Amino acid sequence: MSSLNITILGLSSLQDQIAEIARLYPSDPTHGSPFDIVTSNQLSPEYKHLAAFQGNLMFIGGRRYLLGHASRTQNTWGWLSKLGKNVSRLGRQISLTWGYGGRPTQPASGVLAWMLSAMNFINTLDPNLPAETSTAATKLPVLWPQWKTPSAGGPSSLLTLTDNNGTIITADNFRAEAIGFLSNLLLKEGQEK
Repeated sequence: MSSLNITILGLSSLQDQIAEIARLYPSDPTHGSPFDIVTSNQLSPEYKHLAAFQGNLMFIGGRRYLLGHASRTQNTWGWLSKLGKNVSRLGRQISLTWGYGGRPTQPASGVLAWMLSAMNFINTLDPNLPAETSTAATKLPVLWPQWKTPSAGGPSSLLTLTDNNGTIITADNFRAEAIGFLSNLLLKEGQEK
């Protein structure tokens, strides 16, 4: 881990926590972000390593913390985009173009369904379109379950957008040990200040 990241978290004197972070985030590009693509998108020797650490700490950990607490008192939904992971350099930006007008390999109905789900959520606080108003062209290929709905792989569910499988439901339990450690460490550091 770079001294910059350690200093930001206030861990410079806590060698056991530093060692645990080093274990959970090895300097091996095959274990870095974007995940599941081996060494593709390796912009520098530490790029995927730091991207994994920062992405888990700032995005995934925060999302899980928010949904974990909010789902106790209200309906919550979560989604994850895995679009464009194999596109070199800025491939993840494909998520933006897909959400705002489509991509060549995605039928227009998929874009329409995604946009209508977003609009339905804004208006009704539920992204699933009512059965009586949806058509084959205007509904997602799967029912979007609430986040706390158990899935095949774990206790919570995400609507996941992928290049190969389209829209699928996945468990929100990936990298649970590493993300949980960072989140708990950050919360502990915040309480001590």
